[in-house]
Amino acid sequence: LKNVCIILDANMNNDFKDLPKRFHLESVDYWLNRFETNLGESASNRSGPASARGSETNVQAQQNMQIKESELNEKLLAATKSPSTVDVSQIYLRTLLEFLLQYYENCITCLTPGIISLFPVLLEYANEDDAEYEVGGQLKDVDIKLSASLLIHERLSSILLVPKFADSFLNVVVQSFYTTYLWRVKVSVLKFIQVLVFSNVYELEKGIRPSKVLRLLFDAIIDPQMEVRSEASRAMLTLILCDYIKVDEELTKYLNELMKNKSTPTLHGAILGMGAVVRAHPFSTPKVIKPMLRALCGVTAHNAELQV
Repeated sequence: LKNVCIILDANMNNDFKDLPKRFHLESVDYWLNRFETNLGESASNRSGPASARGSETNVQAQQNMQIKESELNEKLLAATKSPSTVDVSQIYLRTLLEFLLQYYENCITCLTPGIISLFPVLLEYANEDDAEYEVGGQLKDVDIKLSASLLIHERLSSILLVPKFADSFLNVVVQSFYTTYLWRVKVSVLKFIQVLVFSNVYELEKGIRPSKVLRLLFDAIIDPQMEVRSEASRAMLTLILCDYIKVDEELTKYLNELMKNKSTPTLHGAILGMGAVVRAHPFSTPKVIKPMLRALCGVTAHNAELQV
């Protein structure tokens, strides 16, 4: 695997026009497709289930970059019931993860359409509940989760995002937040996007990309799950500190409107959002901060969630 990755990377800009076809190197997507075929699903033309909550953001990814994670998971789950097939499918899955880990450890070529399409599936595997791996009181196959988590948070999050794939990859990352029912996946997306933006701030500040990220945080800060709201607040703080998110009229107006809401999750999100803005200015008190401080001081509640 390591040698294959090195050869692919060394020839990433070689079109091989002067070589006979039998000497041409297969692309990374070709190798990924071989793994996916043996898993029983082609991840290049599937899409995840729509979230019941939906989103105010209209994120449209290309059809050939969408995945149906549920079908792939169901396929593997069905395979676990058959001792003759479980080993084969898991071997291919482990090999796929190892191939991608080797690829990002030894290559500078970052993204391909196939890798982008696999992102939601990897995200699901990285955030599966440990109880799903427990068999007879012992954890089984937990290495799959650990490898997927390492790939997501240690390799993919800090890649060099080239203009060619910036929009498509950002769309898939944002879409992953809205097409999952698992709060752990949502938290993982928020952690991922902090590092991705911080590592590629110059590329991701172009065009409407900041507005997509900001819209994601706006939706996450009022999520019904407290862990998601807390992580959205940390993400907002991080991106304000690196000057990716501007503390402007749009942000203050949105948080002020949330503060008027009587719903506990929404009010808690407003408090977390204003708290992130205030904490982002530890040594100064700009004019925009003073109304937020006044609003925070005016919050009185016996609810422990709001007090925290």
